[in-house]
Amino acid sequence: MAAYRDGKQWRWRQMVTRSGEKPRRLSGTPEVNTKRAALDAERAAVEDYLAGRYAPAEAPTLAAVEADYLASVKLKRSKGLYTNRVNHLAHLVAVFGRMKLDRIEPKAIERYSAEKLALDYAPGTINLHLTALSNVFRWARKNKLIRDLPEVPLLPRVHQSLAEIEFLEQPALDALIAKTEGQMRRMITVAAHTGVRAGELISIQPGDVRNGRLVVTRNFYKGEDRPPKGKKARTIPLSKKAAQAIEEQAQEPREVPQLFFDRDGTRFTYDRLRHASERIGVSGWHVLRHTFGTLLSARGVPLRAIQEWMGHADIKTTMVYAHFSPVMEEAISVLDTQLLWQPGANVLDRQPGSEGDTDG
Repeated sequence: MAAYRDGKQWRWRQMVTRSGEKPRRLSGTPEVNTKRAALDAERAAVEDYLAGRYAPAEAPTLAAVEADYLASVKLKRSKGLYTNRVNHLAHLVAVFGRMKLDRIEPKAIERYSAEKLALDYAPGTINLHLTALSNVFRWARKNKLIRDLPEVPLLPRVHQSLAEIEFLEQPALDALIAKTEGQMRRMITVAAHTGVRAGELISIQPGDVRNGRLVVTRNFYKGEDRPPKGKKARTIPLSKKAAQAIEEQAQEPREVPQLFFDRDGTRFTYDRLRHASERIGVSGWHVLRHTFGTLLSARGVPLRAIQEWMGHADIKTTMVYAHFSPVMEEAISVLDTQLLWQPGANVLDRQPGSEGDTDG
């Protein structure tokens, strides 16, 4: 095999034999991510090897570089990322610690993933471990500890299925709101009417509401406010009920800049927020996020709009709500008529006698 694509990354791999020696596999990743660069890098490596010039220094083991790599992360990256890397490296070193970096091959990495899956680790969690390993390789090459980047095969991304999400139908949401009061009632209303993540909910400040819209710029994670997931701010239009809830909550005296706060006046943490959800009988605040997505889809709101408001980087994540959309069934009616499809499900349906309160 010569140049090939591994996802979006071009790589090269070649078996080479020198006279009187055993065959050796050479492989690597070009500095420029193109097929031509991969072919050029392969040709140069083969020529160097056959001429006796391909003699990289012996690579260190993963355990040997762990401390230096983590020191670099601590110096250059956030506290939260450093903490995550420490945890991820602990898993990796337990398996690959004694192996030299250039001997950690794809088949060993795939075996690691399979063993973690057997222990009920989520694919996303395993990929975080593998991403940390990939970063160690890149750091090692930058510091000239290895010549080429070993391959790190990630697990395919698994999107949630309809059966895996938990949400509240409108009557259940109404009943939940009705049985609560004060700040808790407002938190439920805002969560279910904006679809914000738990960390985003407890990071909202009164000034984040502008012209009837909520601007999401922060997410509380690992003890600190960070940019939202995907590092991209987003704007969510507010329903009348959500806007009223935020306006009422903003009038409450507070000692912290956040809109919502714990019973003792301090800001919420994840644990305290989870305990709050347990007190009201909800398994977690993500249930209200799924409720937002399902209710909008059930009323014909385009999935593209739902994706933007929920902050999904990939529309495939939003597609889990497509099952609830009436547009699918309505659109098929064009086969029975000579008319063009009119997306009536996307038009606000004001029944006679209704007050037009469509913010659900």
